[in-house]
Amino acid sequence: MIKPIKIKEKVIGETYPTFLIAEMACAHQGDVKQACELVDVAARAKADAIQIQVYKKEIYMNPLYESYDLITRLELSQNEWLKVINKIKKKNMLFFAAGYDIYSIKFLIENGVDAFKIHSADISNPEVLKEVAKPRKPIFLSCGASKVDEIKKAIDFLRKNGVDDVILMHGYQGFPTKIEDNHLNYIKTLRRLFGLNVGYYDHVDGGSILAKIIPIMAIGYGAQAIEKHFILSRENKGID
Repeated sequence: MIKPIKIKEKVIGETYPTFLIAEMACAHQGDVKQACELVDVAARAKADAIQIQVYKKEIYMNPLYESYDLITRLELSQNEWLKVINKIKKKNMLFFAAGYDIYSIKFLIENGVDAFKIHSADISNPEVLKEVAKPRKPIFLSCGASKVDEIKKAIDFLRKNGVDDVILMHGYQGFPTKIEDNHLNYIKTLRRLFGLNVGYYDHVDGGSILAKIIPIMAIGYGAQAIEKHFILSRENKGID
């Protein structure tokens, strides 16, 4: 049996209820008020954790990048994120985060992040991996854009740096994900290869009935955690 992982009062494992992560991503549209409203929505939905994405664009992005202006509009300051983080804590929800640079990761550690999410783009980034390992918090490791040897190297690196609790997250880096690209059976492959709990992050079109069916199917394939993007209203046609 794969070792369960405890995060405060919540447990992720084979004999426990499926762990639900509400992924805020960029659904806040760069507005801290909307970000706080999203926390309320996640709390009412009884998600186990809410996950945010924090970055400082100047550190990792060139102004010539085609999406630089869009990223600028979506970026929240650390003071704004503090308002969101404090609200998450008041709602007694777990606070997860993906930090895209060392500056942001340190900020998240200082403010009591409960677990880290490693984005697929950073699975081979030793600078990020080493920094998120420092507080020895559980780490959700995205595998959707990685080869098996890259996943193994990341796990080995995290263990060498003191992280015992790693949850692998299967998903496809396509937005929206086509039904034929989900490859849910790979959840079983990851469990067999690495002996770790595996979750699924869902990028299926939110307007499709499959947006409700695919995550349930993922649980049937052995996913112990489901990460689901959520928004305030589909009528607004926002970025996420």
